[in-house]
Parts: sequence; structure tokens; C-alpha cells
Amino acid sequence: MKGKEVILGLLNTKCGLTGYQINDILQIHLRHFYDGGFGMIYPTLKNLEKDGLVSKKRINQDDKPNKNIFFITDSGKIEFKKSVNEKTEPEILKSDFLMKIYFGDSLLPGKQIDFLKEELNRKKSDLNDLLSNMSDWDSNGITDHQNFTVTYGMAYYKAVIEVIQLQLDSYNKRK
Repeated sequence: MKGKEVILGLLNTKCGLTGYQINDILQIHLRHFYDGGFGMIYPTLKNLEKDGLVSKKRINQDDKPNKNIFFITDSGKIEFKKSVNEKTEPEILKSDFLMKIYFGDSLLPGKQIDFLKEELNRKKSDLNDLLSNMSDWDSNGITDHQNFTVTYGMAYYKAVIEVIQLQLDSYNKRK
């Protein structure tokens, strides 16, 4: 799904969100399978508003900048429902880590092991983030569909951790 559909989906799920709230959802709930941030959010919201798919309510604040809350319109709901039911696209994995390992013959001695350890720590951290957030999500309400995406993310991270650890163990046995 593209940013447009993701934002429509979030607004369809929760009535009224600010750009900051959308970013928080992307960074906390969806980051293990969707890459998006402020650079995508605000231009997309502007286009969605221009196309009549979202509306905006401006809240004036005294000691802070004004806040915009976005709502999905009926046209936006129709557009989202149409797009979410279209055929899925194949997953695309873009990994700087894997590209560097692929060209490992050009790495300086010891760099491959450094990269493996770095990625192992990153994936362990990502897994721990999901595990620690899971209890919050459970207590605040998580649908079966959302739970599946978290479980999928945990399985992915566990599998990658295992593969990297096997590779590191293989290097250690050679020494």
C-alpha cells in the first residue's frame, strides 16, 4: 500500500488524527513492515485534503502552534475500501545490510562480522520493541488482524536473528 492508502486506513480506523499521531502510529505500531514518516505524511495529507478524501479541523492553541486534526470523508472511506480490497503487491525487501554482505568479498577484514553483529543487535532490539509494546496494545485494544501483523513481525525478527547467529557461529568455528 502506498502512503495515501495507509493514511486513509489510519483515519478510517481512528476518528480524527493529527500528523504527529499518524507518525507515532507509523513509528510504533507499523515500523516493522511499513516505512513512512513526516516527509510522507504532510504532503500526502495535503493531497488527500485537496482531493476531498480527508477534511481538516484547525484547533487554535495559545502557547503552542495551531493543531490540525484530520478526518476521513465519505469519499475517502470509499477510496480506502476500494484500495484495501485490491490484489496485494509482492513484498519488496530493501536491505543495506544484505547488500553489503552480498558484496562481502570487497569488505575489509572483520567488517562482515562487524556488520553481522550490528544487524543482530538491531533485530534483537526490534523484536524487544514489539514484545514490550504488545502488552500495551493488548490492554488498549488490538484487533485479531493487527495482532497477526505483530506476530508476523516477531516471527520475522526471530528467524533473522537465528540465521545471523548461525552465520556468526560458523565464523567462530573456523577460527
